[in-house]
Amino acid sequence: MRRIIPTLVIQGGAGGLIKDKRRRLKIRKKMAGILDRGYKKLLSANAIAAVTWVTRLLENDPEFNAGRGAMLQADGKARLSAAVMDGARSRFAGVINIEGIRNPVLVARSLLEESSRILAGPEARRWAVDAGFETGATRTARSIRLWEKKSSAGSDTVGAVALDAFGQLASATSTGGRGYECPGRVSDSPMPAATYATDYCAISATGHGEEIIEAALAVRIAQRAADMNSLKQAFRKTFSEVSARKGYMGAIGLNRLGHVVIQTTTPSLLYGWQQGKFRKLF
Repeated sequence: MRRIIPTLVIQGGAGGLIKDKRRRLKIRKKMAGILDRGYKKLLSANAIAAVTWVTRLLENDPEFNAGRGAMLQADGKARLSAAVMDGARSRFAGVINIEGIRNPVLVARSLLEESSRILAGPEARRWAVDAGFETGATRTARSIRLWEKKSSAGSDTVGAVALDAFGQLASATSTGGRGYECPGRVSDSPMPAATYATDYCAISATGHGEEIIEAALAVRIAQRAADMNSLKQAFRKTFSEVSARKGYMGAIGLNRLGHVVIQTTTPSLLYGWQQGKFRKLF
């Protein structure tokens, strides 16, 4: 029987090159620490618990556009979205445009066990508050400063995919949106287009949300991977189509054999992954 090596892949968003070398090294160091803690969690937990836990760590770091570091919509409010998918059960859950909840990925994970598994707006917040999730401000000095400049974060997102010791796969993605968008705009992150997992592979996507939705990116990759019996070929085929349309997006992927694939059409993609003692960072 083939030995399964637990594998964790994390991503901190796709976008332009980080020209400031000190900031790039700072982000790389942060991702290395989060990857280390997340992999230790994976060794003692299942895939869905691990991707939820490590995505929460990314949400807690204001360096990333999710949770505490979320960008603000045009009305100055932070509306957060997140999703998780358990490949073992083919079950998806998400929250859309939730306000004042520090870790939307935890809410999405809790909804995974409910009959109504996708909630949005004030009702999502009400459910989260009633369920006892931590509330608090998610705006930061940096996000307010960028909002005052009417600035967009571009396509930053955080997420993770994991393969656990039992051979189960899971995916999670969380975002604060692109920044200064129309209030109520829905991103790709809380949809299967960006967050998808089956018993064969798991995908987390980042980039221009509308384009990812139109491409049904994560679902398309996963379906092709199963048909081709190759995650690498599925990524290559799908991203060739994305490139032909000049799409702006990236994705991390992992299959049940532990094969990791990372691809993007953007100048950069912040990522890290670990499998046993092997580790790689952007």
